[in-house]
Amino acid sequence: MVSNKSSLSDDKVITLFEDKNSSLWIGTYYGGLNKLEYEEQKKSTESAQFKCFKSKGKNQNELSNNSIMAISEDDSGYLWIGTFGGGLNRFDSQSKTFLHFTHDNYDENTIGDNDVISLFRDNSGIIWVGTNLGEGISRLERKNVKFDLIKSKSTSSSKLNDDVVWSILKDRQGILWIGTYRGGLNCYDEKRNIFTYYKNNPANSNSLSNNHVRSLAEDNFGNLWVGTYAGGLNKFDKRSGKITLYVNLISDPLSIGGNQIQKLFIDSNSVMWIGVFGGGLNVLDLKKQTQSKPHFKKYRFDPSDSLSISDDRVYTIYEDRQKNLWIGTFGGGLNKFDKKNKKFERFRNDPKNPFSLQNDKVLCLYEDYSGNFWVGTSGNGLIKFDRDTKKFISYGANENIDADVIYGILEDEQKNLWLSTSNGIYKFFYEMGTATHYDLRDGVQSLVVGHTIKRLMVKCFSAELMA
Repeated sequence: MVSNKSSLSDDKVITLFEDKNSSLWIGTYYGGLNKLEYEEQKKSTESAQFKCFKSKGKNQNELSNNSIMAISEDDSGYLWIGTFGGGLNRFDSQSKTFLHFTHDNYDENTIGDNDVISLFRDNSGIIWVGTNLGEGISRLERKNVKFDLIKSKSTSSSKLNDDVVWSILKDRQGILWIGTYRGGLNCYDEKRNIFTYYKNNPANSNSLSNNHVRSLAEDNFGNLWVGTYAGGLNKFDKRSGKITLYVNLISDPLSIGGNQIQKLFIDSNSVMWIGVFGGGLNVLDLKKQTQSKPHFKKYRFDPSDSLSISDDRVYTIYEDRQKNLWIGTFGGGLNKFDKKNKKFERFRNDPKNPFSLQNDKVLCLYEDYSGNFWVGTSGNGLIKFDRDTKKFISYGANENIDADVIYGILEDEQKNLWLSTSNGIYKFFYEMGTATHYDLRDGVQSLVVGHTIKRLMVKCFSAELMA
């Protein structure tokens, strides 16, 4: 009846479904979703009361579309609703909210079409989704998507401008700075979900010098330092927006050692250590930036000096808890730098010594909570370095780590090491010597997960898709 708000919302009934609590769900052509609970089914047709769920186009938590074509239920008690035009909906009976799953032209893991006309749950718990207009069948699996992605190929108006990310930094204000391969510097305000982009503009001398950003660091004076692949070093004053450029000048021996900046690290004394690929280890005292012309001190490889840095291709810089500075090079192995006497101690591969560094291409370094020192290499994967005995031990197949290249290492609160590698992401519980592998099936965007594994961006969800 039209005057009865608790009656069936539409006489054009498309589908019926009985859930595990014996409630009857009715999908209608225009009237949305109706529920008739078990006790109401015992009443007369005049007194039985229906609960109606409809889309009003105002709330993301409501039904996405009022044309209901199919209904199913999973093992966890979630109700799945196929709509004609609004994709697939998951209904949580506890919170009374709907979660929408719609087709995305840029994502092969979405449903084939937003016109869902059939649903089937098989004995293994997989829900099969049939769609209209020849788009085939989609399979919805439990416990599949574990990683959230922020990407450029998104229907959202707020997104990255390039999906190749080389560096990530969260500043003191909680703003996320993202260095990309072609898109320059992306600034992401998570609270407001707003992106701002800083790119090179040849007509603007105050713009970023190069759109390939390799490394980021924040100092104590309100500046963001941006190392680029071919445009040298940029100092970005976040308050004024002014950018100051530092490039290598052959005519100036005090200029920075090269224009390919691979790594930036600022220590507690406001001294910036700069890894220049091909230009060695460069140092800039930020407390002396009041001088008109900054002086870059350079440590270069000297074949006649065994206490010089082992290679000018500096790839990574790391300071341990004892304030020792470690420098990984791309071909010259690992170096420990004594800041006091300005000398380097080299650790390189020695084929005659099974406990030497197994590979001289060092990409990342990390000291864990227990004081273990880890080395990520290009060619021999993960290596642990005992700084007391000076022995290197490889970790790989025995620990279920099938990756020769380790780009980044991070530890969580449970003492798991998270490894970004050439073969996806690994969660390595080093105390037990076991690893869990995450790849494309788990929502990882690519098997090659680059240098910027961060607690901020690579987050494994405890609440999975259908858990």
